[in-house]
Amino acid sequence: MSERGFFHYPQQRICHRRALGPACIIASCDARSPWHKPWRLARQALLWTIGNMPRGLRDIIYISRTQLAVMQPYLPPHARLHYLPNPVAWDPEVERVRAEDNEVFLFVGRLSPEKGAVDFARAAREG
Repeated sequence: MSERGFFHYPQQRICHRRALGPACIIASCDARSPWHKPWRLARQALLWTIGNMPRGLRDIIYISRTQLAVMQPYLPPHARLHYLPNPVAWDPEVERVRAEDNEVFLFVGRLSPEKGAVDFARAAREG
């Protein structure tokens, strides 16, 4: 599942196809170009065979229930799952930070369409 973004890049929307199933393989959805997808498929075939992935995985860390739900169909049944909660917790007793009063905005993440950097920039401009 390496670099599997579950995202249809040309259409800029979430992809709900089964990863590397027939519908996925024929979809023209690669982030770089349609011609890059055969390379990704070949690399994935090597991971499945020589790399023993994902069936060779024994321990897997997940950070959210959503992440687990998305990846679980692809995980080996014998793998031990370990939940690593987000270290930032919301406390209803703490007064809300008035983010709308901020003058500085910071985006932390990979600058790729599915991460929402453009939406963040638009919101910051309008704010």
